[in-house]
Amino acid sequence: MSVSPSTLSLDVPTFLAVESDDSAAVAGDLIAAAVSGNLTVSITRSGGFEGAVTVTVENLPAGVTVAPATIASGATSTTLTLTAGATAAAGNATITIRGTGTGVTARTATVALTVVAPPGMSIALSANAMSVVQGGTGNTTVNITRTGSFTGAVNLTATGAPAGLTIGFNPQSATGASSQLTVTVGGSVATGAHQISIQGSGTGVPNSTVTLTVTVTAPTPAISLGLNPSTVSIQQGQSGNSALTITRTSFTGAVTLTSSGAPNGMAVSFNPTSTTGTTSTVTVDVGAGVAAGNHQVTISGSGTGVAQASVVLTVTVTAAPGSIVLSLAPNALSIQQGQNSNTALTITRTNFAGTVNLTFTGAPANVAVAFNPAGTTTNASTVTVTVGAAVAPGIYPITIRGNGAGISEATVVLTLTVTASGGGGNITFTFCAQTGIPLWFAFQNFGGPWTAVAGNAGVYNFTVNPRGVVAWVMQDGAKTNLEVFYGSSIDLQTRGQNLCTGAGGTKTINGTAANIPVMDIATINMGTGGTTLFAPGPFQLTNVQDGLRDLIGVRQTIAALPVTNSIVFQHDLNIANNGSVGTIDFDAGLPPDNRTATIANIGADQAMFSASILSKNRSVGAIHSELPGTTTSRPWKAAKDALMLAGDWHLQSVVATPTGNMTGFPYRSVTQFNRFAADRTYTLPAFLSTPPTISNNGTAPYVRLNVTWAIQGADYNDFWSITFSPASGSVSRVTVSGVEGYFGSGPVALHIPTFDGSFNPAWGLQPGIQLDWIFMAAGGPAWGSAVFNPTAFEGAVGYSAAMAGTYTP
Repeated sequence: MSVSPSTLSLDVPTFLAVESDDSAAVAGDLIAAAVSGNLTVSITRSGGFEGAVTVTVENLPAGVTVAPATIASGATSTTLTLTAGATAAAGNATITIRGTGTGVTARTATVALTVVAPPGMSIALSANAMSVVQGGTGNTTVNITRTGSFTGAVNLTATGAPAGLTIGFNPQSATGASSQLTVTVGGSVATGAHQISIQGSGTGVPNSTVTLTVTVTAPTPAISLGLNPSTVSIQQGQSGNSALTITRTSFTGAVTLTSSGAPNGMAVSFNPTSTTGTTSTVTVDVGAGVAAGNHQVTISGSGTGVAQASVVLTVTVTAAPGSIVLSLAPNALSIQQGQNSNTALTITRTNFAGTVNLTFTGAPANVAVAFNPAGTTTNASTVTVTVGAAVAPGIYPITIRGNGAGISEATVVLTLTVTASGGGGNITFTFCAQTGIPLWFAFQNFGGPWTAVAGNAGVYNFTVNPRGVVAWVMQDGAKTNLEVFYGSSIDLQTRGQNLCTGAGGTKTINGTAANIPVMDIATINMGTGGTTLFAPGPFQLTNVQDGLRDLIGVRQTIAALPVTNSIVFQHDLNIANNGSVGTIDFDAGLPPDNRTATIANIGADQAMFSASILSKNRSVGAIHSELPGTTTSRPWKAAKDALMLAGDWHLQSVVATPTGNMTGFPYRSVTQFNRFAADRTYTLPAFLSTPPTISNNGTAPYVRLNVTWAIQGADYNDFWSITFSPASGSVSRVTVSGVEGYFGSGPVALHIPTFDGSFNPAWGLQPGIQLDWIFMAAGGPAWGSAVFNPTAFEGAVGYSAAMAGTYTP
């Protein structure tokens, strides 16, 4: 028995197909139909056997069936039809064909049967569901399985996605086993679950479809920070900026900015500090003492309901170039013709240890200036000034100059007052155009008579030892002012030499102010010359003292009170009369720093905190003022450290009066000097507990008053004054003052003396005219024996208090 063919392949049905021995097929609609194949079974008869033969099939795989067949009597072959059902598994099998007949031995033959899978493909997702935030993306993989003879491309598509949600495939037409599916969710897509059909299709094979569930969620509110640049390089004593960007996600609230990690002497500020916007300017102020190198400063942003965000700013601090500052103590000498005197020169060094060579300019003929040493690597030298006998009396500014390799020249002015020989005296009072020339000048050595002194070009010489009193009268318009001062010989000499600065003259300075916006106000001051501007344009400063001066420009926004927004500070200007400082550009100035003053011992009173810049060359610029208040914490505006040179001071004052008081009296105050501003506490002293005792000591030919006061504690033990202002008459005011060097531990006796016959009675107070009086007492380290001007040194504190009243002699 033989079987033809000896191998047979059957396709697992998917499409309607008619299979024949030559495997020809016709495709049709998808149905659950079987696929068949035919075998021809042939026999060889012998021995006279002509009977029928029954043909059966053994070892058929599951799902494959065969119809029974018989070889009829006398015939030699039949056809077997094998059918692969829909459940037949693809694979190889060996089947046995058995033929049996009556009276003959059964015969078998084997056939190799192959069940072949039909062409096809299917798709599946590595993740059938994903969660994607609004504005975000998600990914999954489309896995492709090919069956049968199908090797073609599978085209991928998606349906059912809502508007704003897109599905992308990479690749769209896949010839491999997978494709990357990307879900992109727009910010406006509704939250919730979205069912999306993913379909694969190929030529000659059925489509395959899976469902992807995309759950859209709202984003978590968040912020992030960025800096441009993230690294700033700043020289010691200078400042630098970086632009901060705030990226917001579902958050519109205020972001508050802070910093941490800055070393001592480095201040970080923000403009604005709290913002609902997306930007802020970070300003880093590097003090002169901050170590050079890289410093990591963490900038943090926080808001309600969002996690704090941080970014690191790298501050590279570079060493400041070497510099020196010269100062003199005293900065004025009064020397008689043919004599000499000394002053101490101090050299303040910054990053410079080399030799400083000292020279001078501006000395008149026959005035010699010598330095010991003239070249020094130390911080001090003694300046000796020798005045020739022929030098004319007068005031001469001498410029002391210091130079060193690789540094800029530093200068300081020594004011030399030359007095006539034979004039005698250990005390010199010098008046000038800045002060005016007295109508009358006199002195009294302690216990001696009053003696009038005739001045020489505004210079008055006399002898007082160890203490005494001076008095002078100045013209004040149509009226006069009388001033009386009690002090030791040292106090008198100091007072007499501090009346004038520079050469004693004054000058006019011109300039142009730029960038003063509407609703801003600007002040520009040089020494005693100043102006206030409400718009950009030209300006003029009059009554500026001769010699070196500093310019302080302050621009403020007009609110309930002006608020400083820019400070311009130019040092060591010596501009000729009617010269120009050029353009003062307030946009080129530095913004102020924010500081907080804490007022202690305010009690139930009201107080005002104010601050000014007092420059090394005696210019003043007001940078903060406020209305009276009862709170203890006061924010204020301060100059940046980079603006403040050695000898410059923040002058900070607190003045307290009883709550509701509108007259300004009584008051109590504390004043403090600091080069650099900081958050500090200022402790107010007590009010004056008792008024001065005022009594008549005579009324003809003018009123002489006795004023006594018992010293009230250590806060008020250095300086005292009382001013009388008549309600009418030819006298504008009479001021009597004195210091501890005269009165010691007290009591204080500020009397209006009985002068000698050279005093014009019209210059004195007259009986029957009411007098408004103001009495002031002062003390503390800042006062000492400083006469009228407090002594400025780091942390120096001064106290003062005053009360007012009336008296009719």
